[in-house]
Amino acid sequence: MAFSPLGRGLLAGGIRSRDDLAKGDWRPGAPEFQPETLRRRRQFLARLEEAATRQYVSPYRIATVDAGLGDTERMFEKLEEAFTLRARSMAWIRVAKEYLPYREVPRFLSLAKRIGIPGIGAMK
Repeated sequence: MAFSPLGRGLLAGGIRSRDDLAKGDWRPGAPEFQPETLRRRRQFLARLEEAATRQYVSPYRIATVDAGLGDTERMFEKLEEAFTLRARSMAWIRVAKEYLPYREVPRFLSLAKRIGIPGIGAMK
């Protein structure tokens, strides 16, 4: 699995061009967000989604993509699904940089508490 592109929010399909990124976002200058790279990532996403019809794809991984894209509602839906499935990758929410912007959000703190991760809001 291409973990780095997942973490950078490249595979969820929400970013079609650099224009989709917020002003001041660090990603427009990154090689991953050049037009040709984005096109290839969308093609990969299509193959990944097709593969997910035949095999397991962790909702945590999808949530990580959503976090990187800023799709907060879908991120929480997928994290809740991963929690329900007891996905062991949920332990990574404590250190995954994609979740840093959410560490003070009550909904995120509630989820971390249910998982059993103490003091996540204080981590920077």
